[in-house]
Amino acid sequence: MAKSLIFISVLLFAVSVFAQTQEDIEYALNQIAKPLGGVINDAVLQDANTLSGLPHFQITGGINLRTVSFTDPTNPENTEKWTAGAFSFEGRIGLFKGKSLGPTVGGFCSADLLLRLAFYPIGEGDSLSFVSHFGMGIKLGLLRESLVMPAISVTVQFTGSSKFRLKDNESETYAEFTMKVFSLRADVSKNLFVVTPYAGLGFNINSLEAEIWYEQGISTVHDTYEVSPSAFKVYAGLHKQIFIIGLNLEGGLSGDSFYGAFGISAGI
Repeated sequence: MAKSLIFISVLLFAVSVFAQTQEDIEYALNQIAKPLGGVINDAVLQDANTLSGLPHFQITGGINLRTVSFTDPTNPENTEKWTAGAFSFEGRIGLFKGKSLGPTVGGFCSADLLLRLAFYPIGEGDSLSFVSHFGMGIKLGLLRESLVMPAISVTVQFTGSSKFRLKDNESETYAEFTMKVFSLRADVSKNLFVVTPYAGLGFNINSLEAEIWYEQGISTVHDTYEVSPSAFKVYAGLHKQIFIIGLNLEGGLSGDSFYGAFGISAGI
């Protein structure tokens, strides 16, 4: 299978019911859910600082790429690999400036509201379409960066997709999918004047719901599945601020796959 920036019809290949058991299908869906959730929600593309309350805001656009592998449950020697990617836009609004605990220790209990919009391309050529994902979260500042202290924050976020549909005319299989991602992460960063390096640890729960219709003899069978595999992630990145414009380069390990992301932001 040629590498691509998109998931192609491997989703239906994965859930094709011919000569497969329900356990095989659930195994395949678990393989899909981890990288799909990761490519939607893994890219952080911001340092650990919060925005110091109203009226501060920031908008970030980014792209997240990762290599995905899929092993056919009916033939473990048959493994396909390709590149998947998603485009994301995230708005941050500073809600609370936080409290000062000392002359160089501030920002305790500051908070930002996060609003996320991501697009995941699926299909090829004339059948190319984009699955939209909407998310919301809270970034809680435990410590704001100062001359001697780093920034430390914790973020909770939820992202859910619109329903997307796939059909394989050859196997007469039709499926509808819905993706939900719950993520928790902790970040630390420190401005080194030239750039601001940041690093973090995270945990994702990637829930994939699937309804599958397929022909069996002269009747149509309808099955419903829901899988929720979890994945830990560790990542690091660099943030460069140029007046109101920020540049972010990031990489990390999510589950058993590496990812890379790039983003550009603007705000006050």
